[in-house]
Order: sequence, then C-alpha cells, then structure tokens
Amino acid sequence: IRDLDDTIDVRVLFEPAARQSIDALLETQVRNSRNELVLLRDVVSPEEMPALAAIRHRDGIRAANVTGGLGENSKFTATSLAVLMEKELFPRYKDRDDIELEISGEVIQTRQATGDLGFVFILSVLGIGCIIAIMLGSFLEAFFVVAVVPFSVAGVTLTFFLHGMHFSMLAMMGTIGLAGVVVNASIVMIDAVHREQKKVGDADDMTRLAAVIDALVGRLRPILVTTLSTLGGVLPTAYGLGGYDAVMSPMSLALGWGLAISTSVTLFLVPALYITANDWTRRIDAWRGRDHAAGATSVPTV
Repeated sequence: IRDLDDTIDVRVLFEPAARQSIDALLETQVRNSRNELVLLRDVVSPEEMPALAAIRHRDGIRAANVTGGLGENSKFTATSLAVLMEKELFPRYKDRDDIELEISGEVIQTRQATGDLGFVFILSVLGIGCIIAIMLGSFLEAFFVVAVVPFSVAGVTLTFFLHGMHFSMLAMMGTIGLAGVVVNASIVMIDAVHREQKKVGDADDMTRLAAVIDALVGRLRPILVTTLSTLGGVLPTAYGLGGYDAVMSPMSLALGWGLAISTSVTLFLVPALYITANDWTRRIDAWRGRDHAAGATSVPTV
C-alpha cells in the first residue's frame, strides 16, 4: 500500500484449507508485469524441502521449540538430561549472540517443586525438634532425636546410588515421610534412657552406663519389630512385586531402605550421644564445683 510519503508492506495469507497441497497453491492466479492474470505454476518452479510448519515468537524474538520423550528403559530422567545439556550442549553456543538456549517444561517445574520440598523438609525437622524439646524438657535431648535425620537422608542417597536411580522429587517426598518414622524410633530410645537415668539419679559412671544399656536392651525389640514390619510392607511396592508404580515405587524405596539404614545408626548413635552428653555435664558440674570451692576458701587481701 503506497501513499504520498510511505509504503506499507502487507502480508496476505491463504486460509489453511488452501495451503494443504502444492497443487492448490499452483492454481492460484497472480498478475504479471502486464497486469494479466496468470497461474502461479506458469511463473514459478516449486521445490519441496523440509521447513518449519510455523514460526513462533517469545518476547518478540523468534523461537524454536525442541521437544522429546524418554523411553521406558532410558537411564535418563528429564532433570538429568537437562543437566547434561547444560553441561555439554549450552557451552558450545555461549559465544553466539544470535542464539539463546532455554530449558522449560517439566524440568523447571521439578526444580521449583524440589526447592519447595527442601524448605518443607527443613521446616519439618525444626518443628519436630521444637515439639520434642517441649515434650522432654531438654533441647539437648531433642537434638539427639533429630540427629538421626541427616543419616536417614544419607541412607536414601546411598540406596538410590546403589540401585542406579536418580534422586527425584518423588524420592524427596519419601525422605520427608521417612524423617517422621525415624524420629519415632529415636524418641522411643531417648525416652527409655531418660527414664532409667532418672531412676539412678547421681550414681557413679558405671551405674549410669548400666542404666543406659538396660534401656537399650528393653527398647531394642520394639524398634526392630517396627522397622522390619515397615520394611516388609514397603519393599514389595518398591521393587514392583505385583506391578510397578512410577509414583509409589521410588517413595517406597526411599522409605524402606532409608529406614533400615537409619535405624541401624540410631541404635548406636543415640546412646553414644547420650553418654557423651552425660560425661560433659558431669565434667562441667565438677569444674563449677571446684571453682565454687576455691572461691569460698580464698581470703581476700588488701
């Protein structure tokens, strides 16, 4: 379209039905330089070649979307494949100003959800610690209970590494549930030790150690029965006995073996922490007693 000052180019598109075959396009009439109507096939020689079905733009910039799927036996997940692309593919184009690569879709949603789950996990552990501290009346004993949670996370990580599986969002959800189960076993043990040590009072070290051992022996069977029954309940689902479920199986695998590994640690870690804390407490009390006695017997001089 031309006027006195400007020329405006107008792009005219055929409707989609008229663009489905090359023959229909070649029958289109166009005007030649003599203003005569001729068929398009008389003035052009078409060649078919691969091309984009549509041109898309994002934020005003021409964009091309590359999508794909993963086979059932693939060793990759969407997240691990994105990490591999960011490591090996993206650096090849970092010096190109005319190309910008971006990952979107499931990977971004998974990363956002994983970050939110990490915050939920930390908040859950802190909430459990505060509740236990109020229940037992000691922040130190609450720390002993919560101290097993990092070992449960390590157990889940080791389990997925040995199975050749990726630590996905579903595994993290199972780990959050595992934290509560592991803490239960730790609470049972701490409560038993706490009760036995209250009975002996200010006895000597051997008596207090014997009280800790008695508490452990008394709580060993309930803890092992709970762990083994839970393990037997979730492992069939974890290994797909009777049918594999893409959602429940990773969560069950994290819960089962994470519980087995962390319970083994609980049986040794919690008593060791408790005895160490008692030793430190008695040493601090003895040190304060010596300072108090020295202050009481000293005579000030002028």
